[in-house]
Amino acid sequence: VVIPTFNRKKMLRGCLTALAAQDYPDYEVLVVDGGGDGTDEMMAREFPRFRYLREERSGPSVARNLGMTQASGEVIVFTDDDNVVPPDWLSRHADGYRRFPEVSGVAGCCEPPEQVWRKNVFARQELWTTWYVYGLTSDRAEYVGVGLDVPGATNNVSYRRAALLA
Repeated sequence: VVIPTFNRKKMLRGCLTALAAQDYPDYEVLVVDGGGDGTDEMMAREFPRFRYLREERSGPSVARNLGMTQASGEVIVFTDDDNVVPPDWLSRHADGYRRFPEVSGVAGCCEPPEQVWRKNVFARQELWTTWYVYGLTSDRAEYVGVGLDVPGATNNVSYRRAALLA
């Protein structure tokens, strides 16, 4: 799991707490930090089994690329520092690859809670894209694409490492 972050350790704490409670047996978490708010110290103290990477260049894309190259798994899963995933999140991604062994990537439904999308225009855009562009809702939260054509926001998408590196 690769997570870019920049001066949002309070939000990141919730994300990492949820990732520590995954029901999937074997995974690594890499946090790629471009900020200076003490995220490194918080991780060392509270989440020592997760890896911390420092990236001086700015931007989540740069952070994701660094995390992708440093990750050791066959599948790279991306989420964002403000995302709190359910306990079966990694198991559900793994299940997508098990059921569709030919795919390069798996994406899940991205539905922000109502209290968030009612106040945040970006969350409403994400919700609209999820529902109307990809037709994904809680009752149909699956889309099978080819190549790197995997719909989904960066907070709930995974790819085979080989496809990303290619």
